Amino acid sequence: MVDAVNSIASNPSAITLQSATTDNLSSTSDIDYFKVQATDITSASLLTVDFTGLSSSTNNNEFKISIVDADDTELATTTSGVSTSLSYQVSASTPYYIKVESGGAANTSDYSVSASITSTSEVEGTNGNDSQVRANHLLENVSFSGGLLDKTTGEVDADDIDVYAFTTNEAGSDVLVTVTAGATSASTFYTIKLTDHNGQTIKDSGQTSQDTTVAGNAAGSLAFTVTESSGSTPQDTYFLTVQANDTTTFATSAEKGLSYSIALAGTSKASSTAGTHDYNTAPVVTMGGVASGASQKDSSETLSVNIGSYVSLSDIVSVTDADGSSTTNGTISTYVVGLYDTSTPVTYSGSETTYDGYISYGDTPDYAVGYATQGAGFLNALTAAEFASAKYYAGTSTNTQKLYVYAIDSSGSSSLSGTTMAVPLDTSGIVTMDIATTDASVSVASAGVTDLKEGNTSNTYTDTLTISVAGATQPDSGSGSVVVVLDPGDDLSLDGEGLSANNAVTLDADNDYIAEVTVTAKSDAITELVETASLSFTTISADTAFNNLSIDDLSYIITEQVASFSVGTVTYSDSNTSVLEGDATRIGSYDITASDIPENGTLTVNVVGTGVTVTSGELSFVYNSGNDVSNTVTFIAEDDTSEESSPHTGTLTHTVVDDEGNLVSSYTGAIDDATASITDNDDETAPIATVSASTISSGGSAVVQSSEAGTAYLVSSTITVSTLTDITGAADSLWNTASITEASTNTNIAATDLVDGTYKAYAVDAAGNLSTASSNSVVIDNTAPTMNTLVVSVDDVIDSSDNLAAVTFSGTTTDVADGEMVSVTIADITQQVAVSSDAYSGTVDLSSLTLSNSLSVRGGIVDDNNEATLQVSSTVTVSFYDALVVESSTDSSAEALNGLSLNLWKEDADTGTTMAVSEGEISISELVTFDAIKLSKSDAYTDSINILDAIAILKDIVGLADLTGTDAQAADVNNDGTVNIMDAIDVLKHIVGISSLDTFDLVDSNGAMVSSLSPLSSGDAPVYSLIMNGDADASGSFSTDYITTIDIV
Repeated sequence: MVDAVNSIASNPSAITLQSATTDNLSSTSDIDYFKVQATDITSASLLTVDFTGLSSSTNNNEFKISIVDADDTELATTTSGVSTSLSYQVSASTPYYIKVESGGAANTSDYSVSASITSTSEVEGTNGNDSQVRANHLLENVSFSGGLLDKTTGEVDADDIDVYAFTTNEAGSDVLVTVTAGATSASTFYTIKLTDHNGQTIKDSGQTSQDTTVAGNAAGSLAFTVTESSGSTPQDTYFLTVQANDTTTFATSAEKGLSYSIALAGTSKASSTAGTHDYNTAPVVTMGGVASGASQKDSSETLSVNIGSYVSLSDIVSVTDADGSSTTNGTISTYVVGLYDTSTPVTYSGSETTYDGYISYGDTPDYAVGYATQGAGFLNALTAAEFASAKYYAGTSTNTQKLYVYAIDSSGSSSLSGTTMAVPLDTSGIVTMDIATTDASVSVASAGVTDLKEGNTSNTYTDTLTISVAGATQPDSGSGSVVVVLDPGDDLSLDGEGLSANNAVTLDADNDYIAEVTVTAKSDAITELVETASLSFTTISADTAFNNLSIDDLSYIITEQVASFSVGTVTYSDSNTSVLEGDATRIGSYDITASDIPENGTLTVNVVGTGVTVTSGELSFVYNSGNDVSNTVTFIAEDDTSEESSPHTGTLTHTVVDDEGNLVSSYTGAIDDATASITDNDDETAPIATVSASTISSGGSAVVQSSEAGTAYLVSSTITVSTLTDITGAADSLWNTASITEASTNTNIAATDLVDGTYKAYAVDAAGNLSTASSNSVVIDNTAPTMNTLVVSVDDVIDSSDNLAAVTFSGTTTDVADGEMVSVTIADITQQVAVSSDAYSGTVDLSSLTLSNSLSVRGGIVDDNNEATLQVSSTVTVSFYDALVVESSTDSSAEALNGLSLNLWKEDADTGTTMAVSEGEISISELVTFDAIKLSKSDAYTDSINILDAIAILKDIVGLADLTGTDAQAADVNNDGTVNIMDAIDVLKHIVGISSLDTFDLVDSNGAMVSSLSPLSSGDAPVYSLIMNGDADASGSFSTDYITTIDIV
């Protein structure tokens, strides 16, 4: 890099168009000049200067960039600290200069400038611009000139047609095209129109056709508003056609040989200011220090990539688009790449072990390989996502390929359905650069520290880089070394043995081709909080294999060295809880602790009090090797004459300034306020005391409030209170006290050791003012509550009439408040219910119990710990039967069997199971099955089986008289389910004494035989009858000794 001269008289060096030139300002007085040669400007053109290369993203206007003429007159200028550009419409064959000087603040970082020329004159060329295919690109807000000329001879041609193109911005933008004749006479010279890509003249929203004429004294203007896609003029590419109004007279008119001018203007959707439309411009591709232009640009650089490594295309190719304000126009849709390989390229498709360099892109991936010709398949179109992932992989042997790149934005002029433009408005020019596969390599190994803090050089925030020649290949003995230039930008600081002033290290045999560099973040006065900085590398060597090697950038996240402050708890001297007005000995204090003080910095905290006087002065926080620093704030109460509540609050606020007194709280972060508690010495207003009405025991608490902080008292109504001494001088069993730390907030006063009676609340504030008695009272009653009775199931008997899932209980209490709970436990199942008017009732679920003859019952009052003290205990009788056996019954009573045992038989054999019947009730513990029953007492039933029973059976058999219900069951002697001749024979055998009938059937109310019984868990027990087999006319009966009358519930 050669320093540019500082004046035009010193003959500045000419820059190459579309190529970046790097320099720096050595001081605020340094000025750099660069020349744009007159020979580079062949026609009226737009000169655009791009100022780039700064690594900082913070704009502090350190540079002033200008376009000046040979007299050093400023033609266009801007001031910036970040990448920017400026333009000026220049004349043909005239030199211009780019001037870079300090914008005020010093910045010695490298910058880059490049210049491009865009013609603002009609380009006829060999084929002319006489169709949409060869339309010239109009530029916004410049004067574009043209004429009706023969494309071969350059002479006036009245039949010439000139076509120009432009692509609009989004819907809602306004378009204005104005054509002005060169002559000023009143004659009409030109006809102009706007067409779409199908060649149709467009109409505006009012259906006005966009065509008109241009006279010498009246310019022609065409205008329309860009509509949504469904409208007549959506965002698209449009064409302006200029031709002679009268071809027969144009060649002899005053306009002959003159140029017309075109102005493309309009407004954007967001702004009504003229010239803000922002028509689409083609993207610009930059690679190898060269930017794309109207023709192909070839970089003179060669990028070297080591065998076995790769370089991301996004690291070597940048694409910019001036149309950032429009999502459509400013979005790059396609990146086109190609690899030209003059050798016979060895291609790669995913599995080869020997290959030349190739590009891999996409998730699949796909491959762009070298082509020896630039025909079909040479160029590859990548989406934005594919380009972001694209990498150039070096081949397996040394080779050089040429990378071709151009870009297409999303505005659409390269894909018009109605025409195919030779030079689409959405497509950049082509840029090429050689990429060499080399077996030379330079490695940069980071220690892995990527989070840095400004000005902090501790190991925690320092990255160490080991830079070395990697691989087996060493620099050629003739060149001997490799220089690695590190570009830290504005925000990084480098250090290391052998690091030169321009941040370069030399790798040679003397250091075994290894160097070590440390990276830290600079401490600056710029508030950035968090930013990202990049460290880039360039290699320089006489050995071409090591020259311009590809080395990936390193990225760091830099955090501002921002002090933070914490405010401690406020405390008061001599165990006080506040400062007191008028008392300088009552002192409040708290600590402020600062962390992350900038290195070698001093921050000062100023403290201002409201209601208090700060006695500690300003506090200085001096950097202490990165350690926290603390200072103490002290204050006393301001003594005013206003009566205020006690305590009331004061506020202490904080501001931070730097060494020069500049306010820096904006970036050190706000320091919390501190709050002081202040007792007033002017208070003569008594507080108001309240108490929640309640009845409590000496183990409870009264809930009180005071309208001011201070002390509350619970005082027996037997004490006459006029002063505080009346309370504190009374017996201890008549009053208790508690502190009120916050006004109008519930506070508990314990009733411990107080005697029974009625109590009022009083309050005393911090100034000693005594309130009157509270309007409500608290009753202290230490009489123990009692559970008196507990009855289960009305009569303390649980039987079949009870629903075991909801067995009832009830009882009474004494001195139990409404809502208090009692606990009832039956067996091991507990239920709690509330008391109301000293009575309670409820139900308990006993369905899960295995019932015995009796169950224990316990009850008591539930205390504050949800525990019950036993006060009632008893036993309930369980009389739960599974069936009733009766001789007869009504809805409310029955003649039930009593004092008998029923022996169960099955298949003519005794099962050994006996069921006792007591007052008709049968209880069993498990399922029993049977088909006959015999009585345990022979005298229990009077047998009356006779010939009438046999006759009744025979009549039923022959159909003379049907037997039903229990009569039919008695007639079915052998229980085979039917009444037949065998049953009649069994009756006759019994009558004559051949055999005996002594079995009974258990039948239900429908006369159906019951052959099994199971334990009953709930509900009403079934009612059954015993029917003697053979007694078809039911003339037999049970002895009254075994019958009792019972109620059926």
